[in-house]
Amino acid sequence: MASNQTERYGLSQWEKTDKVIMEDFNADNRKVDSALAGQAEAIAGLTAALAKKGNCRVETRAVTTGVSHSREVPLVIQFSAVPAFFILFDGRSVAFGLGGAKSAVVVVNGQYNAGMTSLSITWSGSEATITNPDYASTYTQYQIAAFYVQ
Repeated sequence: MASNQTERYGLSQWEKTDKVIMEDFNADNRKVDSALAGQAEAIAGLTAALAKKGNCRVETRAVTTGVSHSREVPLVIQFSAVPAFFILFDGRSVAFGLGGAKSAVVVVNGQYNAGMTSLSITWSGSEATITNPDYASTYTQYQIAAFYVQ
């Protein structure tokens, strides 16, 4: 039987004069196994919590539609998922919108005071149908940046 034990886990420590007993080894193995299992559970919990922190995915792409867009001809954009936030640029205007929102703010001609309007948006899953009730876009190419937070 061990005459000493470790401070943290109480594992057996033998002196030269101690009798080594198999039960001491088995008890130590159970303590080590339990401590390792507890650490594995703690690591798994921290890993899961960390996976939810600061994860942002950004997608950018160009979209060419071949037609101008207006109130009657909406722009349809298929996102990979509903974004947290998106930016749409058509060559003279920039639209800023939140995923799932019913409208987006547009800055026309790149200047805040040059003109502002809003776009109407309807969502079907991750597909956005965008109409502009105020003016027709003569652009058929768009740059899109979509930001996803997981």
